[in-house]
Amino acid sequence: MIIQTQKLLEMLSVLIQEHLETVNQFIEMPEEILSKRPVTGGWTAFECIEHLNIYGRYYLPKVKSGLSSAPDKEDSMYKSGLMGNYFVNIMRPFPHGKKMSTLKKTDPKFQVLDISAVQEFRNQLLELQELIQISGGKDLRSKKIPMSIFPILKLQIGDILQMVIYHNGRHLDQAQRVLSIEK
Repeated sequence: MIIQTQKLLEMLSVLIQEHLETVNQFIEMPEEILSKRPVTGGWTAFECIEHLNIYGRYYLPKVKSGLSSAPDKEDSMYKSGLMGNYFVNIMRPFPHGKKMSTLKKTDPKFQVLDISAVQEFRNQLLELQELIQISGGKDLRSKKIPMSIFPILKLQIGDILQMVIYHNGRHLDQAQRVLSIEK
């Protein structure tokens, strides 16, 4: 994918704002609703959020570090790497993304969770928004970050940002579906 860097960052910022609005709604809900398991046996809304926290704990420090050492660049165009583009596309929320199995180490099913998981995720979104702001003047292709699921594979910071934000949207949609089933 080739896109104007500023347009990409604006698009990602809008998605983060939408995610924050959703999370703020979750914070107002009773914990009993957020922890109720769907009859299908899938994740609770809390588990969807905790899954995102697991990835945020991995990626956000690495993105921050990568941006701090990335050279300044006022390049107007961003070009995804080949593998980055692939992973960005499969992480898109449905119907555009692909169904994937969760790795055991990132599966929060049956963990005892409470509203602090949602608050942690809200803080991660705020940090992600700050990282998007910092990204504006940086070369998003110069530094690469190892993927959590396959650390030997490294993706450009710009691809990691997209992947994380689309992954967030994917599981926030899942949490909303769980909550709409349980009403």
